[in-house]
Amino acid sequence: MRMPLCFLVIVYLLSCEGKLPNYFDVQEDIKKRSFDFGATGLSSHTIWPPTYYNFGDHHVIVYNPYRHGLDTLKREKDFFYLMRGIDLEREGPGAINDFESFFYTDTHQVFVSNNAVITKNEGSNLAYYNIPKMIGPLVSGPFVIGRLTDNLFGRIQSSFDKGNDLLYFFVFDGADNTLLLCKLDLRIGELELISHPVDVQELKKFQILIDDQGTYIANQRLPYIHVIDQELIISFNYSADFFILNSNTGKYEKISNGSELFPSSKTVDVRLENNPDILKVMEAMDEVLADVEFGAIQKFGSEGGFCRLVRGPVINQDYSNADFFLEIFDSKCKKIQEIHLNRLAPDMSPFFISYPDGLFIKSKNQSNEEKLDYYFIPLEILRSDDF
Repeated sequence: MRMPLCFLVIVYLLSCEGKLPNYFDVQEDIKKRSFDFGATGLSSHTIWPPTYYNFGDHHVIVYNPYRHGLDTLKREKDFFYLMRGIDLEREGPGAINDFESFFYTDTHQVFVSNNAVITKNEGSNLAYYNIPKMIGPLVSGPFVIGRLTDNLFGRIQSSFDKGNDLLYFFVFDGADNTLLLCKLDLRIGELELISHPVDVQELKKFQILIDDQGTYIANQRLPYIHVIDQELIISFNYSADFFILNSNTGKYEKISNGSELFPSSKTVDVRLENNPDILKVMEAMDEVLADVEFGAIQKFGSEGGFCRLVRGPVINQDYSNADFFLEIFDSKCKKIQEIHLNRLAPDMSPFFISYPDGLFIKSKNQSNEEKLDYYFIPLEILRSDDF
């Protein structure tokens, strides 16, 4: 077959010798491009888009906060354009407001806030799920619902099983000091708790926890979830390790990966006494955030690969010079490559959207308010028998 115009990187496991049965293919010359927002009203100088649901071969549905609507980011090869979509109602019985994330299926839309889930079908019929009310009978005391999005890495959400209409999310039970993994079945409107392997004490090491009779108050950062049928990939912002959990059987596998480019975990461990000074709280949160930060694991590639963005530790709170790295995993979640993104292009930002064959990455510096500057990195995991 004809070789692509790029270089081939043959990768090796860090822990053993021998060639992996996969090759990783990445284009060498990454150029900055831009596209016009058109009549959508979005601006390149905002956090764009604030929420999105990544599904489909060459398009992504994005939320437009200016219009309170859903637009479509489409792609032809490595060129993008944004198309104006539907407007959401702001008032009345069909209003959809104050959601953190959303999911878009063939038959309905799912909107998720910190305390409710709302679904809307093609006939504009609404279903409202009060999460605190549904969880209340299942726990023994106060709890805090975990955000299903992540502000640092493009507000990634991947906790919805589209094929089975199942929504997965974590909550923290403050009375029992336990972490709950919930599954909401949108077909029948039932909530179920699932056993999971997450070590709550390890999770709390890198949180800002203010003890007040067991109440979890500040800097809530719960684990990421990526759904693949009945299997959940549970990962963390503080560690390179992650779990693959079978939601039906409860069996799990822990995946540990080292790195030569960045630390494998946060090391900052902060505890605050009751009623701390707000400045001390802010300083502690800054210290935790400035340490190495891991994004959520996402799927890409026709052969079922995965990727994750990592931001290296920040010195003196200077985020403008932060190093960003991309981890590439094969279909079995084994790491096969690490890429220092800043060496490909120093202007890459931490915001990215994963496509089946590459990554859309927003540029840090934007030259025009009406256009978005971006990079597209073609990625593909190729079987060794393709050569």
